[in-house]
Amino acid sequence: MYGVNGVPTWNFFSFPFSNHVQSAQGVALTVLSQKFSTATSHIQTLGLKDLAEFTESGVQEKNVKFPWRLKFVAPNALKNQFSDEFS
Repeated sequence: MYGVNGVPTWNFFSFPFSNHVQSAQGVALTVLSQKFSTATSHIQTLGLKDLAEFTESGVQEKNVKFPWRLKFVAPNALKNQFSDEFS
């Protein structure tokens, strides 16, 4: 996900995807963010520990190592195949 407010284009690959998203913009989403922050200080992140905790065979790992942030960026060749406008 790029951000809570979405993106200003129809091109799915225009912006990078990450498990850390940008801050909410606008009154309604800012108020909602403040409410969520009463439960956790990491409201704009998605944890990755659960993805790394088990092997492909379903065996639970004891010393789990996982990245804090993942960022997926589409290559320009892929981005340029799609229009920014809905047609």
